Amino acid sequence: MKYFLSILFLLLMQLGFACKCEPKAKIDIRDINDSDVIFIGILSKVDSTTAQSTHLAFSISKMLKGNIDTTSVSYDIKGDKNHAGIFHNIDTVFAGQKWIIFSTSTQVNGETVHQLKKANSSNHCILSRPIIKNDPYLRYIKEVVKKRNHPNQKYYIGNDIFAEGSISNNSPVGVWKYYLGIDSNNYWEGTYIEGKREGLWQKKSINYLNEKVVISKEIYQSGILKERIEYNYIGEKRIHETFGEKLNRKTKYNKGAVFSEMVYHKDSDTTTIEYFKYGKSVNVIKREGKTF
Repeated sequence: MKYFLSILFLLLMQLGFACKCEPKAKIDIRDINDSDVIFIGILSKVDSTTAQSTHLAFSISKMLKGNIDTTSVSYDIKGDKNHAGIFHNIDTVFAGQKWIIFSTSTQVNGETVHQLKKANSSNHCILSRPIIKNDPYLRYIKEVVKKRNHPNQKYYIGNDIFAEGSISNNSPVGVWKYYLGIDSNNYWEGTYIEGKREGLWQKKSINYLNEKVVISKEIYQSGILKERIEYNYIGEKRIHETFGEKLNRKTKYNKGAVFSEMVYHKDSDTTTIEYFKYGKSVNVIKREGKTF
């Protein structure tokens, strides 16, 4: 019965994401590397406190990566795109279910805050979910464990190389590459320190002149994304984003000139959008919530 309900849960998620994004059918090494903690847990409590959020509590059954000092951990689930598959199908979630949980950990005012790991692909939203029979997540994790403590391992999706790098004590270390598609000239490259992304990560590709160019840069501090810059294939800046404690800022460019600037104010949960023409501000709009 539980197996049937787990399958039903996944099918409902897929239907719910048909026009937005789908649950991830299989994980890859990037999902494991960028999760601070992975564990098998028993869902002990479901508390839908408001129309916009749900509280899920899990007792830890088996740790697969990382450590948590307590025997249980809780998550607040919101109805945004990152959690929509769970939030909009909450009626299929019940106490006693066995889940696989992918989690990140951050320090806020001296306390550890656990959050469900977002999928790395914009086409997928869900990683954590109920365990199913012959679970592909668990099979893949077992394959990865066999390669730990062996330097410069390669990871494949089908016959195509997806990533290469080293794992020590279940955590990524040093320089890693994540390839984009079957062309090895297109990839993300950066460094892990103490199991977290650190410093500059760059997305590289080949332009129409057969030149290797950087089309995106990201700056991380202890695994937290602080800044992102995107370029076109001739080196012109297209988008510049910064992520702060109180403000998120996104600036768009057109042929080197600022076209628009969006600022999300976290304290007030509002977004200011300003448009520019010939370097001068021409319109300012304020909206409720985060709009980018």
